[in-house]
Amino acid sequence: FRNAVTCRYYDCNRVEIHSARFKSRVWPLTVISCPRRIGVEYVSVSFDDDDEEDVQEPIPLIFRDYESIAESTKYTLEYLRLGWMFHLLQTHVCHHRSKFHSKWVVNMDIDERLVYTGPFNLKHYLRSMPSFIGEISFATNRVLKTEQVPERFSSYAQLFEDMFFLKHNKTTEISWYNLKGIIRPELVASLFYHWSYFQFEGVRVMSVPRRIGHVRYYRNMNKSALNGNWIENYNGTLSETRLAPSFEKKLVRAVKKRVKYVYDQRIVRCEEIPEWLTSRFRRELLDCKFRYE
Repeated sequence: FRNAVTCRYYDCNRVEIHSARFKSRVWPLTVISCPRRIGVEYVSVSFDDDDEEDVQEPIPLIFRDYESIAESTKYTLEYLRLGWMFHLLQTHVCHHRSKFHSKWVVNMDIDERLVYTGPFNLKHYLRSMPSFIGEISFATNRVLKTEQVPERFSSYAQLFEDMFFLKHNKTTEISWYNLKGIIRPELVASLFYHWSYFQFEGVRVMSVPRRIGHVRYYRNMNKSALNGNWIENYNGTLSETRLAPSFEKKLVRAVKKRVKYVYDQRIVRCEEIPEWLTSRFRRELLDCKFRYE
């Protein structure tokens, strides 16, 4: 609260518009006010201008529907009736929201990593696609995840030992079984989980050669889970593979930073909040406790 913060603005390519930076403050409560800027498609904030790692991931500026003071979502209860098929609804919500503000959408889960091994970088590769390509599909290999991630954080030493991208490295061959796609949303009408099911007229899907890239999927070995017999679709040969060392280091730092953000929290003391705020807002809204409580 009341800390100095910098609003940072980005164009459609997520290149920062340095001249548009704006000095603001966290006020009131947890609100950061960033004024409008011409030509801006993404916005982010930072609390330390000298630390580039402090900059939060830019988020797109889009129009959304609100009811009262909260964004409206109509799908929460559907999981009770649809089970894991609910994932298809989630995928389509993401797909339709991303139309016209994201040129490409990576349709993958949090336990999957896109490994690009082609020339230059992935952005350059996507920009080289003809205008009629609505999806590029990647083959996958699977990393055997033989243990579950602990439910609770105990220590940073234990966290390092349990990072599954360091711990699990036995890998299948790269296969087109259960491919994953990167979608151009305005060219695709509907999806089937991780790839497009129906494209508009004249739109084509392209399979990416394995030498260009693949998806690394950390998959559990629980046979009672959905598609628990997945390993039968591979040839049975396993090899030890890892992510690129430089990326592993960045990922380790990012995980530690996120865990620290979640767990290194403390209760806000009511004595720390200015009196004019405590007299204006209800105690329940401030969510604070007095020292003697």
